[in-house]
Amino acid sequence: LLSLYFYILRTGLHIASACEDWFPKLASCGIVVLLLFHITTNIGMTIGLMPITGLPLPLISYGGSSLMTTLFSLSILLNFYANKEQVLFR
Repeated sequence: LLSLYFYILRTGLHIASACEDWFPKLASCGIVVLLLFHITTNIGMTIGLMPITGLPLPLISYGGSSLMTTLFSLSILLNFYANKEQVLFR
């Protein structure tokens, strides 16, 4: 499971580095940092290093709004990668 999360985060950083415009680059980095925060907080709670909070594990824990938000964020990342060469405003 951790290797899957590592792959998702690495792919997100690859997408951020592939974008030429500053907005997709910053938004991609923000999405990766958000996922990293949720993952590390949940793992820290599981092994007892951090206090228990209400953050669900992305793509795994039960929670409709969290799952929708995570999938929406990942779809934004994929959209940035698909349209990385199209610059609308210059």
